[in-house]
Amino acid sequence: MLLNGFRLIDLTQGPPGATCSHLLADMGMEVIRVQAPGREAATDRAASNVAFDTIHRNKRSMFLDLRSPEAQEVFHKLASRSDAVLESFRPGVTGRLGIDYQKIHAVNPKLVYCSISAYGQDGPYAGFAAHDSEVSAGRGAWSKVGDTIGTPGSLVNALMADTSAGLHAALGIVSGLLARSVTGAGQYIDVSLADCLSTQQLSRLQGLLISGKVSPSAHGDRAVFLCKDGKYLIQANVEPQNWERFCKVVGRPDFADLPDADSPSYKGMVAELSKIMLTKTRDEWFYEITAAGASAGQCMELEEVLDDPQIRHREMVWDVEHPTAGKGRQWGFPMQFSDGPITLRNFAPTPGQDTDAILEELGYSASERKRFQELSTKA
Repeated sequence: MLLNGFRLIDLTQGPPGATCSHLLADMGMEVIRVQAPGREAATDRAASNVAFDTIHRNKRSMFLDLRSPEAQEVFHKLASRSDAVLESFRPGVTGRLGIDYQKIHAVNPKLVYCSISAYGQDGPYAGFAAHDSEVSAGRGAWSKVGDTIGTPGSLVNALMADTSAGLHAALGIVSGLLARSVTGAGQYIDVSLADCLSTQQLSRLQGLLISGKVSPSAHGDRAVFLCKDGKYLIQANVEPQNWERFCKVVGRPDFADLPDADSPSYKGMVAELSKIMLTKTRDEWFYEITAAGASAGQCMELEEVLDDPQIRHREMVWDVEHPTAGKGRQWGFPMQFSDGPITLRNFAPTPGQDTDAILEELGYSASERKRFQELSTKA
């Protein structure tokens, strides 16, 4: 496995941290989820949920009430034998718990410590609470991008800021470990949802920095059309040669030389194309347009995605079988490596499932482990 031999302590609870640790765990890193006892009892999760929980597969789980000195001692010992820590508390919380970077660095100078927060560890917004939606709105992800054909603007049904932060955190941790192989020292990584989401709009933001204006969309950019079967097709043929191919497929080669979207002729072209697209189904248009070398995309409902032939070919849906829950499916891994496929090594653990085993690995005796478990139960 790519990251076999590395250990990450995952203190996060939300989607950004789960996205990060999910990727690292699938690539072979030992990920230990540290969860507060009592928040979610192991018996609260049915075997079927554990069996088909994609985001927490290939991980381990242990209970630690980090408010107690005993748990903090265990955490420090675990950190001394780990390679990375991932946390997503509000800035300042780890300091109050005695597990902030400064304290952990003293325990293990080689450890890479990554914090994920809404706005970063410093600055005027550092202490503010925010989720994906608030961050996305505050960083222009829902701003007007020009005239768009078809349906009005709506919320994107994906956690853009959360996912982006998780991806950047995973990249940061791997980069920190790579740097450590050269310098021998760990480091601190500060990941902000807001910063990561902003970077997703790099081309638009850079254009704004250069010209002072937000560039309007091109005349054929992000055009959404209603088709004969009531479904939608999108096309964004911004390249002249692709736009020309699209115009030929729809039977209007004369549209190929139309000026940009700020032209009075634009609305007339939109009206004509909308009529034409109603003559065939979404999938008919999709295959005709793509066969001609232009681009188009089916606006799919989520349930359609599962049966998409490209998804199946790329093995993005895994058929799995749990010893008690039976057969089911999990979402696959988004990268393919020539050295071997990413696979399911173990199903998602129930909360606290590996507490005793991890304590034993850290050198705690049976009586010490029993006492610790009793303390956790009282928490």
